[in-house]
Amino acid sequence: MTNQQTPHSVLSGVRDLSPPQTLARTIATWTTALGFAATWGFVPPASARVTFPDIQGHWAQGCIEDLAEAGIVRGYPNGRFAPDRQLTRAEFAALIRQAYPVAPATGIDRPFFDVPNQYWGYEPIREAQQTEFLAGYPDGVFRPEEPLLRVQALVALSNGLGYTAEDLSVEDLPQIYTDFNAIPNYALGAIAAATENRLVVNYPNPQVLNPLRAATRAEVAGFLCQARAGDSGTSSIPVEYIADIPDGRGTFTESQRVGGELVLAQLSYQKQNFTYRDLRLTVVRGGVPVLEETLPNQQESRNLGFQLKDLDGDSDPELIVDFFVNPPRCCSYSVIYRFAPWQGRYVGAQYAWDYRSPNLQDLDRDGIPEFDGFNTQFPFEFVSSYDDAAFPKQVLQYRQGELFDVTRQYPEVVRENADRLWQDYLRRQAQNREVKGVLAAYLVDKHALGEGEDGWRQVRQSYTGSDRERFLSRLQGALRRLGYSR
Repeated sequence: MTNQQTPHSVLSGVRDLSPPQTLARTIATWTTALGFAATWGFVPPASARVTFPDIQGHWAQGCIEDLAEAGIVRGYPNGRFAPDRQLTRAEFAALIRQAYPVAPATGIDRPFFDVPNQYWGYEPIREAQQTEFLAGYPDGVFRPEEPLLRVQALVALSNGLGYTAEDLSVEDLPQIYTDFNAIPNYALGAIAAATENRLVVNYPNPQVLNPLRAATRAEVAGFLCQARAGDSGTSSIPVEYIADIPDGRGTFTESQRVGGELVLAQLSYQKQNFTYRDLRLTVVRGGVPVLEETLPNQQESRNLGFQLKDLDGDSDPELIVDFFVNPPRCCSYSVIYRFAPWQGRYVGAQYAWDYRSPNLQDLDRDGIPEFDGFNTQFPFEFVSSYDDAAFPKQVLQYRQGELFDVTRQYPEVVRENADRLWQDYLRRQAQNREVKGVLAAYLVDKHALGEGEDGWRQVRQSYTGSDRERFLSRLQGALRRLGYSR
C-alpha cells in the first residue's frame, strides 16, 4: 500500500491501489452501533494448506482446498485441479468411497454387466451400490465412463446420506428453480430433500439447477462441502450460490463466535417467499453488549450471509452481513462492521457490489482474506443486456474501514480471468454472438497485467464489426476515464 493514495470520495470507502476508480461504493455509512481420490491422483504434502494454481479466484476455491486438506479430493500429477472438467460416474464412486469410508453397507450387492472385476473402479462402484449412494440402470449396467449428471450427483448424495424433506414439498420446487421442468420425475423427491438440507450449489445463479448437465469437478466438490457442513451450516461455499427455500419456520437466529465467547454475534430474522423481515443484529464482547441494531427489510434479497472474520489482520474480527440478489437484478451488497475501541462499539458501512458480489478468498495465503470479485460496471458501457456482459477481475482489501483496489498485486488471478475471457470471446465469435463486452473486459485485465499494448493489438485484430472505429474510440475513452490508460 502507498501512503500517497487518498479516497476518491468520502462516500466511496474504496481506495485504489491500481487504476483510480470507484469499483465498490458505499451507499451509506452507519455510525450506529476432485483427479478425485482415484488411483491416478496426486497427493500434495500434508504439511501446508493444499491449493492448486488453477483454482485461484474460482468460486469453489475455499471448498476445494478444504476437501484437499482433508484428503478427499486430489489434483493431477501436473499440480492442477481442473475444476471445470467433467466427472465420470466411476470417478464419482471413487470420490464417495474416499469421503465416506465407513458408510454402512445396507443395500444390495449385484454385479453390473459393464463393470468387470479387473476394472479400476470395480470396488468403489460396488461399495457405492452397497451403501446406497449409487445405483445402476434398469438394464443392469452402470455406464462407468459416462459423464455424471448434476441430478445424479444430488440424488446419490441425498439417498446415501438419508436426507428427507420435512417442510419442503415437490410442489414448492417451481418457486426455487426456474428450470424445474427439466428435473426427471424419479429425482423430484431427492432434489426436494437435497434443497431443504442446503446441499444444492448452483453457480452462478442459485435458481438455475441445470439437472441434466454434466457435473464438473468443482460442482461436485461444492455438493460435498455442503453435505459435510451438515447441521453446523459452516461451509466454504459462498452463500449466494446455495439454493434457498422460500419459507422460514418462525424466527431464525444465526450465531457466529470468535475466541469461544469473547465475541458473540447473532442475527435473527423471519423469512417468507425469499423476503427477509424483522432483521435484528446483536454483538456481545466479553459479556458486554456493544451492538444492538435493527436492519431494514430486505425486499429484494434471495439469500443472506452472516460471518465474523478478521478482514484486516489486526486480530479483531469484523462482522459481515451479506444480502444477495440473483443476476441480472441489481444490487447485492454487504454491511461490514468493525469494532471502534474509542467508542466501545461496532460501526458499520454498507457497500454495493452491483450485479456480482465478491468472494472472500485468501489469495496470497497470508491469513487475511481479499474480496475476490469483478468490475461489474465497466462492461455495461458496451452491451445492452446482462447476458452479453463479461467482467474483468477486481480484488479489494479491507483496511481500517476502507476498501482498497489491489487488483494489480495479484497477476496470477488476473491472468486466469483474462484467459477465461479470451476463450469466452472465441466461443461467442463462433456462435455469432455479441463480443464487444467480453473484449472490453479482456482489455481491462490486460492493462491490469501491464500488457495493455498487447491487449490493444489483439482487440484491434479481433473486432471487425461495422461499428469498429466507434467501438475502439469509446473503449479507449473509457479506459482513460477510469485510469487504465493515458
